[in-house]
Amino acid sequence: MLIRAYFSEDIAHLSYTLIGKTQIFVIDPQRDIQIYLDESQNRNLPVTGILLTHPHADFISGHIELQKKTKAKVYAHKDAPYQTKIERISESDLLDFDHIKIEVLETPGHTPFCNSFVITDLSRGGKPVSVFTGDALFVGDVGRPDLFPNLKEELADLLYHSLFDKLLLLEDYVEVYPAHASGSLCGKNLSEKRSTTIGYERRYNKRLQVENKEEFINNILEDDLPVPEHFKYCASVNLKGAELVERLPETKKIDYKKFTRYHKEKKCNILDIRPHTEWINFHVPDSLSIDIDCLAFANYAGWLLSADKPILIVHSDLEQVDKAIKSLRKIGIDQQIYILEQGIKTLVFNGFKFNQTQQFLPEYLVRKAKKLNNLIVLDVRSGVENNLCPDVEVLQIPASSIFHKQPFMDSDMTYVVVCEKGALATLVISYLEKLGHNNMAFLLGSGRALRNLQK
Repeated sequence: MLIRAYFSEDIAHLSYTLIGKTQIFVIDPQRDIQIYLDESQNRNLPVTGILLTHPHADFISGHIELQKKTKAKVYAHKDAPYQTKIERISESDLLDFDHIKIEVLETPGHTPFCNSFVITDLSRGGKPVSVFTGDALFVGDVGRPDLFPNLKEELADLLYHSLFDKLLLLEDYVEVYPAHASGSLCGKNLSEKRSTTIGYERRYNKRLQVENKEEFINNILEDDLPVPEHFKYCASVNLKGAELVERLPETKKIDYKKFTRYHKEKKCNILDIRPHTEWINFHVPDSLSIDIDCLAFANYAGWLLSADKPILIVHSDLEQVDKAIKSLRKIGIDQQIYILEQGIKTLVFNGFKFNQTQQFLPEYLVRKAKKLNNLIVLDVRSGVENNLCPDVEVLQIPASSIFHKQPFMDSDMTYVVVCEKGALATLVISYLEKLGHNNMAFLLGSGRALRNLQK
């Protein structure tokens, strides 16, 4: 038996192939299914089964695409209201192929319709060796139970029992393969590590270090995590059945004349995927900067791009455009996408009037901080100590909170936005500028540079 993991960085998602001697099962496939088809072709083994741990809310599942290509059976929770063809499975059901036994555990809590899959490799022994936990148990965290606000107390209760009365009854050595790692908003403090064991989580996962159910429920319901916009439709699309990618609108190239008209009439969401340092220096007014090389691109795009308008991509590299389009489709942004011919060069050549964001050197900021009464440093990092600079007034509001609920911005102040490396700060600046806040500034080198001045 072989387990292969596939990490999709733009949505912090983990999918898997469970590989036997004669066939392959896929667990929680992403929408871009080529990686699984390549695995099948390279090993000359058919994909015969697709296991869904639950209807994911943060991305579009690839089970429809994969089922069409491979004729594999799709197995999902018996009560999940899927409108497509699935095999409905229940607690203690057994699936097996070759020397592999798959036992179904119903582990609700993140949603009402969650399964985990316990794997036994009969060629090695008769006890479970691995478990695919979906969004029930992560490395260092557990799934959030608040995606159904009216059911969050009930789901938190169910999650406790799924963890303590089911998953944690497995042996310490059982390997844990979750559906997400750090970067996902399906939990609060997911580790960057992508697999673990039951024993390690039992001992070191802070969520599990509780005295009783009441403490667990109180702890997990305190989080108050924001819910990105695309969470509100991805789960329903997954239940209904996503449109096949091949049937989505074909990407179209537009010239400078059409670009200026679309921009003037605000017909499109303008998405700039260039390096954030380029956006800071010159950008299209009202464009949103999501540096495709530095950020969890799809997560932020799904959060901030409305589904009611076409997307117009500004770029400096066509290869990055292909990457961006695949990411957008992963999260169900299926509307028309336009690409500006020759990218940013077209705008420069035609003398387009760009905006530029004010920039500060860290040395200047520290030296002048006490003398500039109209200056505030806005730290948009999350889950970190406010340790940027003792001489500068710092307002700490995580980017997710800014996107979730627009904070009050004093028009008489200049906000110098910082994160760790600059890309997230640039995204926040572009978002706030799009809302009409023209008093934003960027710190060159961002928080890392500011902190280095203290050494």
